[in-house]
Amino acid sequence: MAGKATSIISEVDSLPLPADEWRWLHQADALVASGRIEEAVAQLKTLVHALPDSTRGYVRLANLLRQWRRAGEAREILETAVAHVPNCPVSREALADVCLEIGRYDDAIRHGRALLDLKKRSIHARDLLSTAYLHRGQYDRALRLTDEMIRLDPFEPAHHFKRGVVLQQAGHLSGSCEAFQRTLELSPEPELQEACRMAIDLLERYQIRQILTIASDDMLFRLRLLRDPLDASQQRGFSLSETAIAVLAAQLSHLVPDNQPGWRQYYYH
Repeated sequence: MAGKATSIISEVDSLPLPADEWRWLHQADALVASGRIEEAVAQLKTLVHALPDSTRGYVRLANLLRQWRRAGEAREILETAVAHVPNCPVSREALADVCLEIGRYDDAIRHGRALLDLKKRSIHARDLLSTAYLHRGQYDRALRLTDEMIRLDPFEPAHHFKRGVVLQQAGHLSGSCEAFQRTLELSPEPELQEACRMAIDLLERYQIRQILTIASDDMLFRLRLLRDPLDASQQRGFSLSETAIAVLAAQLSHLVPDNQPGWRQYYYH
C-alpha cells in the first residue's frame, strides 16, 4: 500500500498548486513530521472544506488516514472527492484502491471500471479489477484482465505471477504452473522466485496425487503411465517438471498387476 500511495501522491503533486492550497498542505506536512497526526487530519479537512475541488488535499488526507488504519474514513473522503470532480483519475484510482483494501469488492469494481474509462491503458486499473473479480470468484473476468496486463507489459513478472494465482484458484493447474514458471524466468527478485517455487511444488504434488488417483481406476491410463509418465500425464492435461516426473515415476514403480489384491492402497498414501 505504501508504494501505491506514494505513486498517487506523485501524480497529484504534478497538478497546479494555488498559494492557499500550498500553505495548508505545507502546514499539514509539518504537523505529520512532528507526530501531530490528528492536527494534520484537521488541517487537511479544513483545506478540502475551503477548496472542495482540491484533489491533492483529498488524496493526501485519505492516504494519511489509511496509514493510520482508518481506511473507512479514507473511503468517505475519497467518495466526496469523486463527487466533486468525477473525471479526475487520481482520486478515482485512490478510491478504487481503498475499496479493494477494505473488502468492498463491488465498489472497487465500479470505480475500477470508471478508472479504466478515464485511462484506457491503465495497468493498475486492470490489476485492481482482476483482484476484485478474483475475490468475487469471477475467474474468467479476472483472467481476461490479467491477460490484458501481460499484453500491455509482457516482461513484468508480477503480471505472470498474478495469472498463475488466478488460474490456480480457477482449478487450471497446468496453466498455473506454466505461469509461475514464466515468472521464474523473468524475475530476478529472490522473494518472488521463492513464492513461485513453493507454488509450483504444491501444484505438482497435488497433480501427482490426482494422477495416481486416476490411475487407480483406469488400467489403460496406468499402463501408459508406466511406459511414458511424461506423455501420459500431458495427454490428460497435467503439467509437471522433470523433477516431478521423476517423483511420479518412483511412485509408479510400486504398482503391481491387477491380479494381486491390495494394489490400490499405493495410490492413497
